[in-house]
Amino acid sequence: MNSYVKKFPKTPDFECNNFFKGYYLSDGKLGIEVDYFITTIFVHDGFENEIKDRPRTDQEPTKLNEQEIKILEFCKEPHSKKEIMEYMEYKHARNFTMLYLKPLLEKELLQMTIPEKPNHKNQKYVSI
Repeated sequence: MNSYVKKFPKTPDFECNNFFKGYYLSDGKLGIEVDYFITTIFVHDGFENEIKDRPRTDQEPTKLNEQEIKILEFCKEPHSKKEIMEYMEYKHARNFTMLYLKPLLEKELLQMTIPEKPNHKNQKYVSI
């Protein structure tokens, strides 16, 4: 414990227990070290109805950029990563994968023809 912190003594209006330890800081303010915290969140009466009316994020339509749409249209038939890159005129496989293929796979708009072997030499991608 640093020298600027003094142990807080037990008093009738503030009692230290096993859950927290009270300290006075050098500026005279009370500092409390806790192992947990409790909070109460107050909501207005219409909150439950407001939540029910709000669209769920997993049901919101997926927003796609031009390149993603172009890839999905091209992949109506299965194509390799190399074929897709050539079609899109992209030269860097790693960037292409991170920017386009991976997000489309995660959004489940594109799928692998050999999902159990993602790095298979005959791997192709097809839009769903």
